[in-house]
Order: sequence, then structure tokens, then C-alpha cells
Amino acid sequence: MNPRLGVVFLLAYAAAALVASGCSKNSAAPSPVPSPSPTGSVAPDTLYVQDATSRSVRAYRGASGINGAAAAFETLPTNDTTNPDVVYSSAFDTLWYPVAYAPPTFTGNQSTPINVWFAASTKNGKNPDAAVPFTNSGGAAAYDSTHDFLYVSQVNSSAVQIFASAHSLGMAGNTAPAGAVTLVISDPGASSGTQPRAQEMLYDAGADRLYASDDGTVVAVFDAFGTAAAAAAASHTTISLNATREISGLYQPDGLAYNPSSDTLFVAELIRKQIDVIKGASAANGPNTHTTTITGFSSPGGLAYDGVRDILFVYDPINIDVLPNATAAAGALTGVPNRRVIFDSTIALSGFGIAVDTTH
Repeated sequence: MNPRLGVVFLLAYAAAALVASGCSKNSAAPSPVPSPSPTGSVAPDTLYVQDATSRSVRAYRGASGINGAAAAFETLPTNDTTNPDVVYSSAFDTLWYPVAYAPPTFTGNQSTPINVWFAASTKNGKNPDAAVPFTNSGGAAAYDSTHDFLYVSQVNSSAVQIFASAHSLGMAGNTAPAGAVTLVISDPGASSGTQPRAQEMLYDAGADRLYASDDGTVVAVFDAFGTAAAAAAASHTTISLNATREISGLYQPDGLAYNPSSDTLFVAELIRKQIDVIKGASAANGPNTHTTTITGFSSPGGLAYDGVRDILFVYDPINIDVLPNATAAAGALTGVPNRRVIFDSTIALSGFGIAVDTTH
């Protein structure tokens, strides 16, 4: 199932009602606060946001400095409302959009293509350059820049499919998975069935480590994941991989983001409507103590981290919360210093997937 759909559809309905009644997006979102100068480098930054309302991926340039209404400088048509991840590679300027399985429960095989845009930053208004055939996608995906792999979850199993040479996926016959890794997660609280599956994934290329939230009570940690995936891809087989550690005691974990410089993992917890800030994430194991949390979200979904500026973007429909100095953020959302809000100037955002580009 795709539990993101029900929550976001309700929010989209509420947002549409606001627009229909004459309320502006300005009045629907929190009042903006003065924007400080971005911290760190002044490198470019573009935020890609999946939106079910307009059935597109919308791009906002200079996102770190936006506070209030923003006009998308680019839209990539998806014709899709399943709220999957948006995965982006700055090195290749490639964007992947894995259409998710739509029904709330699995009812049989369904086509869920992976849409790909090459030179994505230049494709305003353009349909995908490739639509790679795929079946029963869970909508969760992650890019492994070390091996040039795209990992895509499945809705009806705990397998993660491996697409090799991901930057050219859809070109010259490169359309089939090279192999798969079955994630073995022990979480009795998972809502995805008897065998938990990846609801969201994050790959840390520097440490060759995969984090997978299971929409139950666990974020599973898989050390040497890319190495194992490379072996599976080379032999064109499916292998099973046990979680190295499991961060447990979470409340329906979904969206993930990571700061490798401070080893901090951000986890969106849907039940508590908060973000858990987990320090020392690479070694975290067992029950989480919720020592540091950011509370007061409506329905925190997709997360994206800008490591150049230490900014966390939180998709909290119908807007994007922008949290500067994210690694030190704690407490009520409204009390985070210099917190900003991005909302679209023309439509009510509704979705999950979000990615940041600090190169183009």
C-alpha cells in the first residue's frame, strides 16, 4: 500500500476548498518572518517538489532564501498523483520519478514506470525523456552516486530493485533491473505486511550505508549496502541482506534526510507529527529516546537536506518548511530561529517527494 496517498488527498481537498472559497495561499500559510542571509556557500540551490495538484514536479530556484509565495521557474509534467519520491543527481543533472502503486492495498500487478529527465534543469514543460517499464513500485527510491545505481522499492515485497548506470536509465536498452536486494527487517509494528518493506530510503554514499524507514516503528540501517548491491547486480541475482542495526521505537517513520558532516539523521514521524533528530545516527541501535525533536507539523512527509547551508526542507502540505541551522534545531516548529515557509504562488501544493540541487 501507499499510506502517503490518504493523508495527502485529504490535505489537497482542504487546500482546494480554500482556493475555491476565495482564500489566497498567502492567508492559508503561516506569516513569513524576515529572511537572514543564507549560511555557508552562496552556491546555487534549486528545490524540486512533487505536486499532485498540478501533476508535475515544480522547481523553485534560490529556495534557501525564499520566504513566502514563490513561482516555479520550471515544471516537469508527470500526469501522476501517487506521491512518490523525487530523486535527483547534481552530477548528471538527471531526475528520476518512480510512479508509485496507487490502490491503498495490493490488488494485483500494476504498471508503475520510472520517469526520467536528462538535463533536468533545462526541461521546463517537457515530458519525460524516458519512461522505464516497472511494475508495483512502492514509490521509494534512492540514488547511489558511488556505483551509479538507482534503488527502487516494491509495494508487494521487501525487495529493492537495482538499476545500474542509472544516469542513462532508459537509454540504449538500459531499462531492466540488474539485480535486487531483499531487505530483512524485524519490525512487528510495520504496517506493510508480515515482512516489512522500505517506505522510504536514504543512501549515504560516503559510508556505503542505506537507511530504510518501514512506516511502522523502525528505521533499518544496512552497512556496506552498495557493495552488496554491486555483487547482486554483477551476478544478476536477488540476495537477502539483514539489517545491521535497527533504530526502533519510532512513530510511523517515513521521510528521511541526513547530514553526513555531523552524522545526524532526520526522521519524519507521521503519528506524532514531528521530526526526530537522531545524533550519531551511523551507530544508533535499538530504542530511540526522542532526545531531540522538532514538533508542531501538520503532516511531515518528504525531507531534503542542503548540506552547503545546513538547511532542512520539510514537505508539510500545503507548504514547504525551511529550517536553517537544521542540525541544531529543536523544539516547536514555530520557535525555530529564522524558520521560513515556501508556498506556491499559483496552486496549493500536495505531495511528498522533494529533492535539492546545490549545483545548477
